[in-house]
Amino acid sequence: MTGKKSKRNVVLKCCLMDDDKHCKQFAGSAVYGRRIVRLITDQNLNLRLNPKARHTNMCNYHRDILQIAKIEYKRNNKKRMRSPEINMHLLTVKTLRRYKSYYNIRAGRGWNKARLVNAVEEHLKTLPINETEIINNFIHMVITNGNKLDKKE
Repeated sequence: MTGKKSKRNVVLKCCLMDDDKHCKQFAGSAVYGRRIVRLITDQNLNLRLNPKARHTNMCNYHRDILQIAKIEYKRNNKKRMRSPEINMHLLTVKTLRRYKSYYNIRAGRGWNKARLVNAVEEHLKTLPINETEIINNFIHMVITNGNKLDKKE
């Protein structure tokens, strides 16, 4: 019998309910708290605190599930952070036309801003990304005060 004991030397059971079923395993030292509540809601896990439990200790099984969920949550957040949404409508028509001419995007001469934005967004979706080259070009532009879109290589 390996469970955390309360002050009255009673072995505690897990404080969580999984799919509205009481967990029958012994409680460990992991504690149900604010961060775990946020993780459960963000990951849409079917876990909740047992209303009859007088403690917040959970079993090792649920602790492991939550650790795995935390790792997946961090991994998914990193993926989201790598591809931020950019509002192309904030760019000027002149900038969009320069981009179009630099990359030889097929677009009509009299296109309005909305059609240019759609063409540029479609082109960006097809580009392979080399992060090292992008960072080097950015640093070069900052140092030289230049703009790579103005020059043809």
